[in-house]
Amino acid sequence: MGGCELSKSTFEDEHDRPLSGMLAQPILLVLGLLCLELFAISILYNHSFEFECRASAPAFFCAFLSQSVIRAICVMGALAVFLMARSAVASGLLARVRPRPALQWLMVQVAGFVLILLPWTFVSDGVSGLTLSLAAVLWLTGGALAAIGAALALIPGAGWRHMLAETGLPLFGILLIAGLAPEIAAVFQNVWKFDPLTGATFRAAQSALEAVGYTVVSDPPTKLLGIDQFLVLVGPQCSGVEGFLLISAFLAFYIWLFRSDLKFPRVWLLLPIGLAFSWVFNVGRITLLILVGHHVSPNLAINGFHSHAGWLMFTVLAVSLAFTAHKISWFRKTADAPIKPRREVLPLAQDPYAAQILPFICFMASILLLSTFTEIPGLYYPVRFVVMAAVLAFFYKYIRDLEWSLDALSLGIGAAIGVLWLVTAAPPETEPSDLMLGLGAMSGTGFAIWVIARVLGTSLLVPIIEELFFRGYVLRRIDHGGMVLRIVAFAVSSGLFAALHDRWIAAFLAGIVFGLLMLRRGRVSDAILAHMAANAVIAAWALYTQNWALI
Repeated sequence: MGGCELSKSTFEDEHDRPLSGMLAQPILLVLGLLCLELFAISILYNHSFEFECRASAPAFFCAFLSQSVIRAICVMGALAVFLMARSAVASGLLARVRPRPALQWLMVQVAGFVLILLPWTFVSDGVSGLTLSLAAVLWLTGGALAAIGAALALIPGAGWRHMLAETGLPLFGILLIAGLAPEIAAVFQNVWKFDPLTGATFRAAQSALEAVGYTVVSDPPTKLLGIDQFLVLVGPQCSGVEGFLLISAFLAFYIWLFRSDLKFPRVWLLLPIGLAFSWVFNVGRITLLILVGHHVSPNLAINGFHSHAGWLMFTVLAVSLAFTAHKISWFRKTADAPIKPRREVLPLAQDPYAAQILPFICFMASILLLSTFTEIPGLYYPVRFVVMAAVLAFFYKYIRDLEWSLDALSLGIGAAIGVLWLVTAAPPETEPSDLMLGLGAMSGTGFAIWVIARVLGTSLLVPIIEELFFRGYVLRRIDHGGMVLRIVAFAVSSGLFAALHDRWIAAFLAGIVFGLLMLRRGRVSDAILAHMAANAVIAAWALYTQNWALI
């Protein structure tokens, strides 16, 4: 691989421009890294972790661990809202952001993430108490290292100490409450029981099902409700009281932080509005839960939809209420204040960083939503194809203006990677998978649409999205010169790339090769072409053998 010794100017993207507005490169990098790690932790531990914690450990410990991802999101959200309200503190903190993340602390952060994942490889039902204790140490140590590493990779310790000196106890209290939000919600849920609310929720869900033509099975005394054999108990925990608590706490927190900008008492109208929508969303959640259990799968309804939908709806409602309070002048004192001139901001479709990051975010969001609402997500690949095609079409001009050329070396190496991927693949399973059974049950037209979407998506769209993010953004944001930084850049970008694939080692090595191809001429398009060639070989073989597990 000759020609990898390049000057910095050659390595820089021809479309790189300074980030505009609040899109600071190091913040985006670390935040994106955290989001990907949380997504990986959620997927691995919630969907492919065969371990019944409560059979081997205290219930409080299992409950604490099961809400870890939600806990982390609550803490990050609370910190963000707090800094929005304390603009002077936020400005001082942002002024101390490093021009690029500190290498040593970034390595600490990634090491913490690895420690969190390690128990996934050896913990299973029936493990000894010593093994479980080791896993607990790894989880807690990894979480602490990941949080500390992320914070210090962005801002030196002196910056954090200065912020804590200015904010003091209020910030500590807010972060503590955010970290314990799931437990606080559970406690108040048990205290705040109101039978009329439970009855109203039960009757509303029943009416909603009957309104769309279903014959409903219901037992008002026990609050059992369902269709045919799929029944749910609409108890006090399903009444919507948890949503009431969460929305009330969020609005109280939001109004307190922005009290100098909001008009009183009219801003308190957000509370009944939020409570009303929270209850409506909860009724909708129960209705959809029953429909999913009846039409799709009881297992998906209980273990997939039920575990995600509540927090997803709360997040949507909370963001919507904050957006309403910020955008409607009736709620704000400063609505008529003169607008300060702002720096010119690039249109979103022309922002190179948005083009590198947002398609990947949409790509991952489509996976998460399909995993939440469908039992066999692979059957709905055409939905992902439409999402990918739409977001890439939005950034078409940026993608078109990359330096494209049919580089024989990139295409040849990519094809070789595809062949090696096939040669080292595990033998096909003797029993048909759920995906294969689902495809077999499709109509001829439906199957043809699925095949076209799967082959084209795998061969053309996925390589663009993944290479723009992993090589075009992550690798370039870390690699700012020097052998050590380059090695770290390759390790991080290829490691994150490998986390998306079942065969981690093979994907990690492929990511390194794609990175080297980009470095060769400083063109991310070369990495895209190699990735396309590799995926096209794999897709062609899958099409020939009808072994769709390959892609």
